[in-house]
Amino acid sequence: NLFCFCCFTMASLLTARVQTAPSLSSLSVRQNRVTGGTSSRSLYTLPVTKMSVSRVRVGSALGLGAASAFGAGGGGGYGGGGGSGFGGGGGGVSFGAGSGFGAGGGFVGGFGGGGGGGGSEALLVANEKMAMQNLNDRLSNYLEKVRNLEASNRELENKIREFSTTTVITGFDITPYEEKMRPLQEQILAQTVDNARLVLEIDNARLAADDFRVKWETEVALRQTVEVDISGLQHLKNDCTTAAKTAEAEIESLKDELAYLKKNHEEELDLLKQQVSGTVNVEVDSGPSVNLNKTLEEMREEYEKLCRKNREEAEQMYKQQIETTQEVMTQNTEALDSAKGSLTDIRRQYQTMQTEYDTLVGISASLNNTLNETEMRYAQQLAGLQGTVESLEGALSGVRNDMSLQQQEYNILLDIKMKLEMEIATYRKLLEVAD
Repeated sequence: NLFCFCCFTMASLLTARVQTAPSLSSLSVRQNRVTGGTSSRSLYTLPVTKMSVSRVRVGSALGLGAASAFGAGGGGGYGGGGGSGFGGGGGGVSFGAGSGFGAGGGFVGGFGGGGGGGGSEALLVANEKMAMQNLNDRLSNYLEKVRNLEASNRELENKIREFSTTTVITGFDITPYEEKMRPLQEQILAQTVDNARLVLEIDNARLAADDFRVKWETEVALRQTVEVDISGLQHLKNDCTTAAKTAEAEIESLKDELAYLKKNHEEELDLLKQQVSGTVNVEVDSGPSVNLNKTLEEMREEYEKLCRKNREEAEQMYKQQIETTQEVMTQNTEALDSAKGSLTDIRRQYQTMQTEYDTLVGISASLNNTLNETEMRYAQQLAGLQGTVESLEGALSGVRNDMSLQQQEYNILLDIKMKLEMEIATYRKLLEVAD
Protein backbone atom coordinates (compact mmCIF):
# COMPACT_ATOMS: atom_id res chain seq x y z
CA ASN A 1 0.00 0.00 0.00
CA LEU A 2 2.82 2.42 0.82
CA PHE A 3 4.48 1.64 -2.49
CA CYS A 4 1.22 2.24 -4.37
CA PHE A 5 0.64 5.46 -2.47
CA CYS A 6 4.11 6.75 -3.33
CA CYS A 7 3.76 5.81 -6.98
CA PHE A 8 0.40 7.47 -7.21
CA THR A 9 1.71 10.59 -5.46
CA MET A 10 4.65 10.75 -7.85
CA ALA A 11 2.31 10.42 -10.81
CA SER A 12 0.12 13.21 -9.45
CA LEU A 13 3.12 15.45 -8.89
CA LEU A 14 4.60 14.77 -12.29
CA THR A 15 1.34 15.35 -14.19
CA ALA A 16 0.32 18.63 -12.49
CA ARG A 17 0.78 21.78 -14.51
CA VAL A 18 1.09 24.86 -12.31
CA GLN A 19 1.30 28.53 -13.19
CA THR A 20 2.96 31.02 -10.84
CA ALA A 21 3.85 34.73 -10.60
CA PRO A 22 7.30 35.86 -11.85
CA SER A 23 8.31 37.12 -8.42
CA LEU A 24 8.08 33.68 -6.70
CA SER A 25 10.42 30.75 -7.07
CA SER A 26 9.33 27.51 -8.64
CA LEU A 27 10.28 23.91 -8.39
CA SER A 28 11.31 22.51 -11.76
CA VAL A 29 11.03 18.90 -12.61
CA ARG A 30 12.96 17.63 -15.55
CA GLN A 31 10.74 16.81 -18.47
CA ASN A 32 10.96 13.25 -19.57
CA ARG A 33 9.06 11.42 -22.19
CA VAL A 34 8.30 7.76 -21.80
CA THR A 35 6.81 5.93 -24.70
CA GLY A 36 5.02 2.63 -24.41
CA GLY A 37 3.23 1.16 -27.29
CA THR A 38 1.08 3.84 -28.80
CA SER A 39 0.91 6.18 -25.80
CA SER A 40 3.26 8.86 -24.43
CA ARG A 41 3.81 10.53 -21.07
CA SER A 42 5.22 14.03 -20.23
CA LEU A 43 6.65 15.35 -16.96
CA TYR A 44 5.86 19.09 -16.55
CA THR A 45 7.36 21.90 -14.54
CA LEU A 46 5.88 21.97 -11.06
CA PRO A 47 5.83 25.48 -9.54
CA VAL A 48 5.43 25.96 -5.84
CA THR A 49 2.79 28.64 -5.87
CA LYS A 50 -0.37 29.42 -7.69
CA MET A 51 -0.96 25.78 -8.49
CA SER A 52 -3.67 24.58 -10.77
CA VAL A 53 -4.01 20.97 -11.65
CA SER A 54 -4.32 20.37 -15.35
CA ARG A 55 -5.44 17.30 -17.14
CA VAL A 56 -3.68 14.02 -16.42
CA ARG A 57 -2.82 12.12 -19.52
CA VAL A 58 -2.45 8.50 -18.60
CA GLY A 59 -2.70 5.88 -21.18
CA SER A 60 -5.44 6.39 -23.62
CA ALA A 61 -8.05 7.45 -21.12
CA LEU A 62 -8.48 9.13 -17.78
CA GLY A 63 -9.21 6.59 -15.16
CA LEU A 64 -7.87 3.65 -13.41
CA GLY A 65 -9.05 0.88 -15.65
CA ALA A 66 -7.62 -1.34 -18.19
CA ALA A 67 -5.23 0.16 -20.70
CA SER A 68 -4.82 3.31 -18.58
CA ALA A 69 -3.00 4.82 -15.62
CA PHE A 70 -0.33 2.53 -14.29
CA GLY A 71 -1.74 -0.48 -15.93
CA ALA A 72 -0.29 -2.24 -18.85
CA GLY A 73 -2.08 -4.26 -21.42
CA GLY A 74 -2.55 -2.72 -24.78
CA GLY A 75 -2.39 0.90 -23.67
CA GLY A 76 0.52 3.06 -22.72
CA GLY A 77 1.33 4.69 -19.49
CA TYR A 78 3.89 4.34 -16.83
CA GLY A 79 3.83 0.68 -17.45
CA GLY A 80 3.36 -1.32 -20.52
CA GLY A 81 2.99 -4.67 -21.86
CA GLY A 82 4.84 -4.20 -25.04
CA GLY A 83 6.05 -0.64 -24.62
CA SER A 84 8.37 1.21 -22.41
CA GLY A 85 7.88 3.13 -19.18
CA PHE A 86 8.80 2.25 -15.70
CA GLY A 87 8.65 -1.30 -16.79
CA GLY A 88 8.00 -3.29 -19.85
CA GLY A 89 6.79 -6.48 -21.09
CA GLY A 90 9.44 -7.38 -23.49
CA GLY A 91 11.54 -4.39 -24.43
CA GLY A 92 11.23 -2.03 -21.49
CA VAL A 93 13.90 0.55 -20.83
CA SER A 94 13.00 1.76 -17.38
CA PHE A 95 14.38 -0.10 -14.46
CA GLY A 96 15.57 -3.25 -16.00
CA ALA A 97 16.27 -4.94 -19.19
CA GLY A 98 13.03 -6.35 -20.20
CA SER A 99 11.58 -6.31 -16.72
CA GLY A 100 8.31 -4.64 -16.06
CA PHE A 101 6.82 -2.70 -13.30
CA GLY A 102 3.31 -3.63 -14.15
CA ALA A 103 1.56 -6.12 -16.21
CA GLY A 104 -1.90 -7.24 -17.16
CA GLY A 105 -4.82 -5.03 -16.91
CA GLY A 106 -4.19 -1.69 -15.25
CA PHE A 107 -3.98 -0.32 -11.82
CA VAL A 108 -7.11 -2.05 -10.61
CA GLY A 109 -5.62 -5.31 -11.59
CA GLY A 110 -2.72 -4.49 -9.41
CA PHE A 111 0.81 -5.07 -10.28
CA GLY A 112 0.13 -8.50 -11.49
CA GLY A 113 2.46 -10.59 -13.42
CA GLY A 114 2.48 -9.48 -16.93
CA GLY A 115 4.97 -9.93 -19.59
CA GLY A 116 8.11 -9.04 -17.76
CA GLY A 117 11.04 -11.25 -17.64
CA GLY A 118 14.72 -11.23 -17.85
CA GLY A 119 15.93 -8.86 -15.06
CA SER A 120 17.30 -9.92 -11.76
CA GLU A 121 15.14 -9.60 -8.65
CA ALA A 122 17.89 -7.89 -6.68
CA LEU A 123 18.27 -5.16 -9.23
CA LEU A 124 14.52 -4.68 -9.22
CA VAL A 125 14.41 -4.34 -5.45
CA ALA A 126 17.32 -1.88 -5.50
CA ASN A 127 15.66 0.16 -8.16
CA GLU A 128 12.41 0.11 -6.22
CA LYS A 129 14.17 1.31 -3.10
CA MET A 130 15.94 4.08 -4.97
CA ALA A 131 12.69 5.14 -6.62
CA MET A 132 10.88 5.09 -3.29
CA GLN A 133 13.67 7.07 -1.64
CA ASN A 134 13.66 9.62 -4.45
CA LEU A 135 9.89 9.88 -4.31
CA ASN A 136 9.94 10.26 -0.55
CA ASP A 137 12.59 12.99 -0.75
CA ARG A 138 10.74 14.87 -3.40
CA LEU A 139 7.45 14.51 -1.55
CA SER A 140 9.02 15.76 1.69
CA ASN A 141 10.60 18.71 -0.12
CA TYR A 142 7.31 19.50 -1.73
CA LEU A 143 5.42 19.30 1.53
CA GLU A 144 8.06 21.44 3.22
CA LYS A 145 7.72 24.08 0.54
CA VAL A 146 3.94 23.89 0.83
CA ARG A 147 4.20 24.46 4.58
CA ASN A 148 6.58 27.37 4.00
CA LEU A 149 4.23 28.88 1.48
CA GLU A 150 1.30 28.45 3.84
CA ALA A 151 3.28 30.16 6.59
CA SER A 152 4.23 32.98 4.21
CA ASN A 153 0.62 33.21 3.13
CA ARG A 154 -0.57 33.46 6.73
CA GLU A 155 2.07 36.10 7.44
CA LEU A 156 1.03 38.10 4.40
CA GLU A 157 -2.63 37.75 5.37
CA ASN A 158 -1.82 39.03 8.85
CA LYS A 159 0.12 41.96 7.40
CA ILE A 160 -2.71 42.77 5.00
CA ARG A 161 -5.28 42.48 7.78
CA GLU A 162 -3.17 44.66 10.07
CA PHE A 163 -2.61 47.21 7.31
CA SER A 164 -6.31 47.28 6.43
CA THR A 165 -7.33 47.72 10.08
CA THR A 166 -4.72 50.35 10.99
CA THR A 167 -4.60 52.29 7.74
CA VAL A 168 -7.59 54.13 6.42
CA ILE A 169 -7.27 54.43 2.66
CA THR A 170 -8.98 57.65 1.78
CA GLY A 171 -8.46 60.38 -0.75
CA PHE A 172 -5.73 62.90 -0.12
CA ASP A 173 -7.17 65.78 1.89
CA ILE A 174 -6.03 69.07 0.40
CA THR A 175 -8.25 71.20 2.65
CA PRO A 176 -5.30 72.58 4.72
CA TYR A 177 -3.49 73.53 1.56
CA GLU A 178 -6.65 75.16 0.22
CA GLU A 179 -6.89 77.17 3.45
CA LYS A 180 -3.26 78.23 3.00
CA MET A 181 -3.78 79.02 -0.66
CA ARG A 182 -7.01 80.99 -0.16
CA PRO A 183 -5.35 84.13 1.37
CA LEU A 184 -2.63 83.90 -1.26
CA GLN A 185 -5.28 83.74 -3.98
CA GLU A 186 -7.00 86.75 -2.40
CA GLN A 187 -3.68 88.61 -2.38
CA ILE A 188 -3.11 87.67 -6.01
CA LEU A 189 -6.62 88.91 -6.86
CA ALA A 190 -6.02 92.16 -4.95
CA GLN A 191 -2.69 92.67 -6.66
CA THR A 192 -4.35 91.93 -10.00
CA VAL A 193 -6.91 94.65 -9.25
CA ASP A 194 -4.09 97.02 -8.21
CA ASN A 195 -2.23 96.19 -11.41
CA ALA A 196 -5.38 96.92 -13.42
CA ARG A 197 -5.80 100.21 -11.55
CA LEU A 198 -2.16 101.12 -12.19
CA VAL A 199 -2.54 100.22 -15.85
CA LEU A 200 -5.65 102.43 -16.00
CA GLU A 201 -3.77 105.30 -14.33
CA ILE A 202 -0.89 104.82 -16.76
CA ASP A 203 -3.33 104.90 -19.68
CA ASN A 204 -4.96 108.05 -18.29
CA ALA A 205 -1.55 109.66 -17.79
CA ARG A 206 -0.58 108.66 -21.33
CA LEU A 207 -3.81 110.17 -22.69
CA ALA A 208 -3.24 113.36 -20.67
CA ALA A 209 0.32 113.50 -21.98
CA ASP A 210 -1.01 113.07 -25.52
CA ASP A 211 -3.49 115.92 -24.92
CA PHE A 212 -0.73 118.15 -23.57
CA ARG A 213 1.42 117.21 -26.55
CA VAL A 214 -1.40 118.19 -28.92
CA LYS A 215 -1.86 121.48 -27.06
CA TRP A 216 1.87 122.08 -27.13
CA GLU A 217 2.01 121.42 -30.86
CA THR A 218 -0.95 123.79 -31.35
CA GLU A 219 0.75 126.50 -29.29
CA VAL A 220 4.00 125.96 -31.18
CA ALA A 221 2.13 126.37 -34.48
CA LEU A 222 0.45 129.53 -33.11
CA ARG A 223 3.80 130.83 -31.95
CA GLN A 224 5.29 130.26 -35.37
CA THR A 225 2.32 132.11 -36.93
CA VAL A 226 2.79 135.04 -34.53
CA GLU A 227 6.50 135.11 -35.28
CA VAL A 228 5.71 135.23 -38.99
CA ASP A 229 3.26 138.11 -38.35
CA ILE A 230 5.86 139.91 -36.26
CA SER A 231 8.39 139.47 -39.05
CA GLY A 232 5.88 140.94 -41.54
CA LEU A 233 5.15 143.87 -39.22
CA GLN A 234 8.88 144.40 -38.79
CA HIS A 235 9.25 144.65 -42.55
CA LEU A 236 6.31 147.07 -42.64
CA LYS A 237 7.91 149.12 -39.86
CA ASN A 238 11.13 149.26 -41.84
CA ASP A 239 9.20 150.41 -44.91
CA CYS A 240 7.46 153.12 -42.85
CA THR A 241 10.79 154.24 -41.41
CA THR A 242 12.21 154.43 -44.90
CA ALA A 243 9.18 156.43 -46.08
CA ALA A 244 9.55 158.83 -43.11
CA LYS A 245 13.21 159.34 -43.90
CA THR A 246 12.31 159.98 -47.54
CA ALA A 247 9.66 162.52 -46.47
CA GLU A 248 12.16 164.25 -44.18
CA ALA A 249 14.62 164.40 -47.07
CA GLU A 250 11.94 165.93 -49.30
CA ILE A 251 11.11 168.47 -46.57
CA GLU A 252 14.75 169.42 -46.31
CA SER A 253 14.91 169.74 -50.08
CA LEU A 254 11.81 171.94 -50.09
CA LYS A 255 13.27 174.06 -47.31
CA ASP A 256 16.46 174.49 -49.32
CA GLU A 257 14.41 175.35 -52.39
CA LEU A 258 12.39 177.86 -50.38
CA ALA A 259 15.56 179.45 -49.04
CA TYR A 260 16.97 179.56 -52.55
CA LEU A 261 13.78 181.23 -53.86
CA LYS A 262 13.86 183.73 -51.03
CA LYS A 263 17.45 184.51 -51.79
CA ASN A 264 16.73 184.98 -55.52
CA HIS A 265 13.75 187.14 -54.71
CA GLU A 266 15.79 189.35 -52.46
CA GLU A 267 18.52 189.63 -55.06
CA GLU A 268 15.98 190.65 -57.72
CA LEU A 269 14.47 193.16 -55.35
CA ASP A 270 17.86 194.65 -54.64
CA LEU A 271 18.62 194.79 -58.32
CA LEU A 272 15.36 196.54 -59.07
CA LYS A 273 15.93 198.98 -56.26
CA GLN A 274 19.33 199.81 -57.59
CA GLN A 275 17.89 200.37 -61.03
CA VAL A 276 15.16 202.57 -59.71
CA SER A 277 17.42 204.62 -57.52
CA GLY A 278 19.88 205.45 -60.37
CA THR A 279 20.77 209.12 -61.25
CA VAL A 280 19.98 208.89 -64.91
CA ASN A 281 17.13 211.14 -65.87
CA VAL A 282 15.66 210.08 -69.05
CA GLU A 283 12.71 211.82 -70.32
CA VAL A 284 10.57 209.69 -72.39
CA ASP A 285 7.46 210.75 -73.91
CA SER A 286 5.35 207.75 -73.03
CA GLY A 287 2.10 206.96 -71.55
CA PRO A 288 1.16 207.43 -68.00
CA SER A 289 3.83 206.52 -65.52
CA VAL A 290 3.86 203.15 -63.69
CA ASN A 291 4.29 202.86 -59.99
CA LEU A 292 7.16 200.33 -59.77
CA ASN A 293 7.11 200.16 -56.03
CA LYS A 294 3.56 199.11 -56.08
CA THR A 295 4.28 196.57 -58.75
CA LEU A 296 7.21 195.18 -56.82
CA GLU A 297 5.14 195.13 -53.70
CA GLU A 298 2.48 193.19 -55.49
CA MET A 299 5.06 190.79 -56.89
CA ARG A 300 6.56 190.40 -53.43
CA GLU A 301 3.17 189.67 -52.01
CA GLU A 302 2.46 187.13 -54.72
CA TYR A 303 5.79 185.38 -54.17
CA GLU A 304 5.28 185.46 -50.46
CA LYS A 305 1.81 184.00 -50.89
CA LEU A 306 3.21 181.37 -53.22
CA CYS A 307 6.02 180.56 -50.82
CA ARG A 308 3.61 180.54 -47.91
CA LYS A 309 1.26 178.29 -49.83
CA ASN A 310 4.06 175.93 -50.86
CA ARG A 311 5.41 175.86 -47.33
CA GLU A 312 1.98 175.19 -45.89
CA GLU A 313 1.32 172.49 -48.43
CA ALA A 314 4.72 170.93 -47.78
CA GLU A 315 4.21 171.17 -44.02
CA GLN A 316 0.72 169.76 -44.30
CA MET A 317 1.90 166.91 -46.52
CA TYR A 318 4.79 166.28 -44.20
CA LYS A 319 2.48 166.34 -41.18
CA GLN A 320 0.06 163.98 -42.91
CA GLN A 321 2.85 161.58 -43.80
CA ILE A 322 4.24 161.86 -40.28
CA GLU A 323 0.81 161.25 -38.77
CA THR A 324 0.17 158.33 -41.11
CA THR A 325 3.56 156.89 -40.36
CA GLN A 326 3.08 157.43 -36.63
CA GLU A 327 -0.34 155.78 -36.78
CA VAL A 328 1.11 152.83 -38.67
CA MET A 329 4.03 152.66 -36.27
CA THR A 330 1.65 152.91 -33.33
CA GLN A 331 -0.47 150.10 -34.73
CA ASN A 332 2.62 148.05 -35.48
CA THR A 333 3.97 148.76 -32.02
CA GLU A 334 0.69 147.74 -30.44
CA ALA A 335 0.58 144.58 -32.57
CA LEU A 336 4.20 143.90 -31.71
CA ASP A 337 3.53 144.40 -28.00
CA SER A 338 0.47 142.16 -28.26
CA ALA A 339 2.49 139.57 -30.16
CA LYS A 340 5.26 139.81 -27.56
CA GLY A 341 2.70 139.36 -24.78
CA SER A 342 1.14 136.41 -26.59
CA LEU A 343 4.59 134.95 -27.18
CA THR A 344 5.42 135.40 -23.50
CA ASP A 345 2.16 133.67 -22.52
CA ILE A 346 2.81 130.92 -25.02
CA ARG A 347 6.32 130.45 -23.69
CA ARG A 348 4.98 130.34 -20.15
CA GLN A 349 2.32 127.80 -21.13
CA TYR A 350 4.92 125.82 -23.02
CA GLN A 351 7.21 125.72 -20.01
CA THR A 352 4.28 124.75 -17.76
CA MET A 353 3.20 122.01 -20.17
CA GLN A 354 6.77 120.83 -20.55
CA THR A 355 7.10 120.62 -16.77
CA GLU A 356 3.79 118.76 -16.49
CA TYR A 357 4.82 116.47 -19.33
CA ASP A 358 8.15 115.69 -17.66
CA THR A 359 6.31 115.05 -14.39
CA LEU A 360 3.83 112.73 -16.10
CA VAL A 361 6.67 110.92 -17.87
CA GLY A 362 8.40 110.41 -14.53
CA ILE A 363 5.15 109.20 -12.94
CA SER A 364 4.56 106.84 -15.87
CA ALA A 365 8.09 105.46 -15.61
CA SER A 366 7.69 105.00 -11.85
CA LEU A 367 4.34 103.26 -12.32
CA ASN A 368 5.84 101.01 -15.01
CA ASN A 369 8.71 100.10 -12.71
CA THR A 370 6.28 99.42 -9.86
CA LEU A 371 4.13 97.31 -12.17
CA ASN A 372 7.15 95.32 -13.39
CA GLU A 373 8.40 94.76 -9.84
CA THR A 374 4.93 93.69 -8.71
CA GLU A 375 4.57 91.31 -11.64
CA MET A 376 8.01 89.81 -10.99
CA ARG A 377 7.35 89.43 -7.26
CA TYR A 378 3.98 87.78 -7.71
CA ALA A 379 5.31 85.67 -10.58
CA GLN A 380 7.97 84.34 -8.19
CA GLN A 381 5.35 83.73 -5.50
CA LEU A 382 3.10 82.03 -8.05
CA ALA A 383 6.02 79.88 -9.23
CA GLY A 384 6.69 78.88 -5.61
CA LEU A 385 3.04 78.02 -5.06
CA GLN A 386 3.01 76.11 -8.33
CA GLY A 387 6.07 74.15 -7.20
CA THR A 388 4.36 73.39 -3.87
CA VAL A 389 1.22 72.24 -5.66
CA GLU A 390 3.27 70.08 -8.03
CA SER A 391 5.20 68.53 -5.13
CA LEU A 392 1.92 67.82 -3.33
CA GLU A 393 0.45 66.35 -6.50
CA GLY A 394 3.60 64.22 -6.88
CA ALA A 395 3.25 63.02 -3.28
CA LEU A 396 -0.44 62.28 -3.89
CA SER A 397 0.43 60.39 -7.07
CA GLY A 398 3.10 58.42 -5.17
CA VAL A 399 0.59 57.53 -2.45
CA ARG A 400 -1.91 56.43 -5.08
CA ASN A 401 0.75 54.36 -6.86
CA ASP A 402 1.75 52.75 -3.56
CA MET A 403 -1.89 51.99 -2.85
CA SER A 404 -2.30 50.52 -6.33
CA LEU A 405 0.84 48.38 -5.92
CA GLN A 406 -0.30 47.21 -2.49
CA GLN A 407 -3.72 46.40 -3.92
CA GLN A 408 -2.09 44.44 -6.76
CA GLU A 409 0.16 42.58 -4.32
CA TYR A 410 -2.85 41.87 -2.14
CA ASN A 411 -4.77 40.50 -5.14
CA ILE A 412 -1.76 38.41 -6.21
CA LEU A 413 -1.36 36.99 -2.72
CA LEU A 414 -5.08 36.33 -2.51
CA ASP A 415 -4.96 34.47 -5.84
CA ILE A 416 -1.93 32.50 -4.64
CA LYS A 417 -3.76 31.64 -1.45
CA MET A 418 -6.85 30.47 -3.32
CA LYS A 419 -4.84 28.37 -5.75
CA LEU A 420 -2.80 26.87 -2.93
CA GLU A 421 -6.00 25.98 -1.12
CA MET A 422 -7.38 24.44 -4.31
CA GLU A 423 -4.11 22.55 -4.84
CA ILE A 424 -4.07 21.29 -1.28
CA ALA A 425 -7.70 20.20 -1.59
CA THR A 426 -6.86 18.40 -4.84
CA TYR A 427 -3.91 16.59 -3.22
CA ARG A 428 -6.10 15.65 -0.30
CA LYS A 429 -8.67 14.18 -2.65
CA LEU A 430 -5.94 12.28 -4.50
CA LEU A 431 -4.55 10.98 -1.23
CA GLU A 432 -8.03 9.95 -0.11
CA VAL A 433 -8.57 8.17 -3.42
CA ALA A 434 -5.16 6.50 -3.08
CA ASP A 435 -5.97 5.37 0.46
